[in-house]
Amino acid sequence: MPSHANSQHEAVELQYTELEAIPKIVNEARACFQTGRTKDLRWRTQQLRALHRMLDENEQILTDASFGDLKKDPGETFATDILIVKNEIIDLVENLDEWTAPEHVPTPIIYATDRCEWVPPLTMDGCEQMADGPCSAYQLTLTPVAAAIAAGNAVVIKLSEVSKHAAAAMTELLQKYMDPSAIKVINGAVAETTELLKQKFDIILYTGNGHVGKIVAQAAAKNLTPTILELGGKSPTIIAEDADLDISAKRILWGKAMNAGQTCIAPDYILLPRHLAAPFYRAIEKAFTKLLTSNPEKVSHLARIINPTHFRRLQTMLDSQLAVPGTKVVVGGQTNADDLFIAPTVISGVGKDDASMREEIFGPILPVVEVEDLDEAVEYVKAREHPLILYLYARSKKTIEKVLRETSSGMVLVNDVLIHATVPNLPFGGIGPSGMGKYHGKFGIEAFTHARSVMIRSFKFSEFLNAPRYPPAAYSARGMVLVRAGMEKKFKGPVGRLIKRIGWWLPWKTWGWVAVAVVAFLVGRRSQGSL
Repeated sequence: MPSHANSQHEAVELQYTELEAIPKIVNEARACFQTGRTKDLRWRTQQLRALHRMLDENEQILTDASFGDLKKDPGETFATDILIVKNEIIDLVENLDEWTAPEHVPTPIIYATDRCEWVPPLTMDGCEQMADGPCSAYQLTLTPVAAAIAAGNAVVIKLSEVSKHAAAAMTELLQKYMDPSAIKVINGAVAETTELLKQKFDIILYTGNGHVGKIVAQAAAKNLTPTILELGGKSPTIIAEDADLDISAKRILWGKAMNAGQTCIAPDYILLPRHLAAPFYRAIEKAFTKLLTSNPEKVSHLARIINPTHFRRLQTMLDSQLAVPGTKVVVGGQTNADDLFIAPTVISGVGKDDASMREEIFGPILPVVEVEDLDEAVEYVKAREHPLILYLYARSKKTIEKVLRETSSGMVLVNDVLIHATVPNLPFGGIGPSGMGKYHGKFGIEAFTHARSVMIRSFKFSEFLNAPRYPPAAYSARGMVLVRAGMEKKFKGPVGRLIKRIGWWLPWKTWGWVAVAVVAFLVGRRSQGSL
């Protein structure tokens, strides 16, 4: 794969969607859904394969666009962005029949001959996906789009105007490869987003910051539209006393350098036992020299900050933190406003309420807060808003279980960074201020469908078994006995639980007919009038 380190990209003018066209675009997508076209499994498979082909055949265009936005190395774009989406699509295609099939559920004995199941009826006739910011533009835009398509939806995509090169590339390619009647693309900034949120959707997924997430949620609430919000936040990294400091330092630094720290799951700060500070800082210096050399600005694979506004925000944060007495740069610290470059920077001597600890950093700055022990670290995490992900470096199973048990976060990764996002069957999502809802793999299909309960009864056996529910039998002592026998649940003992486990191995119809025989025997002992 060719390097783009010395290439120059011409400025891209992202064509914004006309405001008056937005309602029409949304209505066209809804009209397509109402024809039933998107419900067809063949259509869904075709569209998913087309999306995969789009990524496969235009890798150069997409990596060029990421380089234009961030000077992001093409290898990093492929491995952490494009490849993840391609693998997700393949999993969806290969499991589509199974993941969209009706699922039978156990029933009380009185309903044993009836069909009870939940099915995904694909009622999401308008599905909006919005992305905001430079955080893995392709992955965080196209992964939920693939899930929405797999679930049988028509989709309206609002691309991020911040990553304008990536947005321009996706706009052109999506219109070329995908069904234009069902997959719509909208570009714009605040005005276009505001107009889009006035439209009625069945579900909205937003990826970005919490401030805009609240605006999206408030707009959705006007139509009682459910939302999936992927918001990020300050994700902590806890280093336990038994952690391998060299490996931990290397992995943390690698993760923080990825996309110049502009990822929603980047480690935001470190909680470190005070007595491990000196050896950990030595490990960080060693990893920095090995991964980034003594002159990181010359390292071709380091991405830049997305735009001057974000650069100034990060520079101000860094300057404010370094102005605090006792704060020092352990590694990094180099900045270049003309090139929008900030080196991965680890800072020591940071207080719990300092400038870098007040908001999500979303950049390559990594403060280290020294604590007495694991208990203090856990209490600090518990006292703050729930993060999108919590990172822990520890060997002890007892330590791992303690952190899992006593903290709350959208996700947890032990002894590594970022790579949980590459596992397609792990749900991806936050909790509380870091987001709501989840997707990836089967969870993505569940996110974009409504599980409709379905019960289908027979005219034949049903009425025979229903005898105890009609007066006068329903209000007699004998009728109550039959109702209890057929419907009332009891706590099971060891034998009962064993029978239940065995029962799951047999077809549900088998147990249904056994139940019919039992109930028929009870009901048949007396006529309806003698109950």
